[in-house]
Amino acid sequence: MVTFSLLIIFLLILFGIYKILKGIISFFFGSNSSSNGDKITFYDIMDDDGPSDLKYNDEVYISYRNKVQKAYESFKKSGYNIVWDSDNDGFIICEDILPSFGGSMYTVGVHCDDHNISKLNNPFYIVVTYSILFDKFYHDKYEEKAEYLNNCIKELKKSALFFNVHIDEDTNFAAYNCQLVASDYKNFDEEIEELGEAEFLKKMISEAKQFYRYGEDIYNAKLDEDEINSSN
Repeated sequence: MVTFSLLIIFLLILFGIYKILKGIISFFFGSNSSSNGDKITFYDIMDDDGPSDLKYNDEVYISYRNKVQKAYESFKKSGYNIVWDSDNDGFIICEDILPSFGGSMYTVGVHCDDHNISKLNNPFYIVVTYSILFDKFYHDKYEEKAEYLNNCIKELKKSALFFNVHIDEDTNFAAYNCQLVASDYKNFDEEIEELGEAEFLKKMISEAKQFYRYGEDIYNAKLDEDEINSSN
């Protein structure tokens, strides 16, 4: 049952990433793209109408959503390239103004298993994602890497960590994602109370990026070992 539950969460998170990536890229390949040579800003790419209405009358959902919204408001006040993402009840932070191969972004959102297919105690959870954009020509390479690292995670029993890949069918862009279920963090409530919402999620964002780097080290070590074995 645990494995099936994690699979459901994985699929729901992946669908959220699809909508986020689609929104960013559509600016450049759709009717909204600028053709008059004006300088493009972050807010030309992503509309930010601020937090939307609550979607569920659920105590856990409202608590998670309020925590994410408070962090969003703090980050925005601090000058981050940030927009509210209504589809995922959260926000997107881009390190680069324009999407490009090798560029990165962070997303934080409240996700829901609406039908509780996974049979969790509560269907709501906060997900933090670190994403790298790449040319989808290399899709197989990244899929292989994600699969290998997810198998390593299973062995370590780190159920709150995922790697996955999403392809945008209309462009050459794809995203390689490292995702943390932040609400599964051991001292979730205590740390938020101590640090505040923004600092806690900043810590989770930093951890997602660090896990991405750990993943790179682990996978590169695997490739080095494969090369040594093949030469013997």
